[in-house]
Amino acid sequence: MNAAVAILVWIFTLIVLIVIIGEIRFRQSLKKESNHSYYVRKIEEIKKVLKNNKYPCHFDKIKFRGKKLNCYAYALDINVSDSKELLWLPGCISDENLDKNIWSTPDLIERLKKDLDFLGISYRDNSNNLLEGEWRIAIYYEPATHDFPIGFHISRQDIDGIWSEKPSWEGKIKKIGGKSNIPPNLEKSHLYLKNILILSKNK
Repeated sequence: MNAAVAILVWIFTLIVLIVIIGEIRFRQSLKKESNHSYYVRKIEEIKKVLKNNKYPCHFDKIKFRGKKLNCYAYALDINVSDSKELLWLPGCISDENLDKNIWSTPDLIERLKKDLDFLGISYRDNSNNLLEGEWRIAIYYEPATHDFPIGFHISRQDIDGIWSEKPSWEGKIKKIGGKSNIPPNLEKSHLYLKNILILSKNK
């Protein structure tokens, strides 16, 4: 009798464990968001923030504190985290299936402009005068080495005329250089200026 009870208890315990493990795996599967669903959700967030933003940009450390994003997001003043590092790469906002590697500077600029078109951000070549709601960004590149693609960096000019940047995904935003319409020279960091664009949000 005792042996039979022990077997029943063992079977019941095993069933409970199987149910618990199944529940844990089910919850984990819900948390594993597909890249497509992630892309759609993040694009909605980005467009919402962009719609509510006021430009030109103000230097604001608190706005970007604790956010997983890079220089690209910062240059557009959009504080939407990208934990998977899938969107804040030129071209990947307008095309979720695009190869993330960038092999030339013309490709870098073309991909960036496609993203700006997609987001409803107008751009024009640099000039001395800014119109209401406009701000400058500077696009830098890091030359390719061997079989590696080029790197990129983007800084922005804030409303006070001083340039600022977010050095990396994990870096903190900071001001660079003084008040000037000419972007800072970043060649000591192996970053070379490619282009300057003046941006404005479409109304």
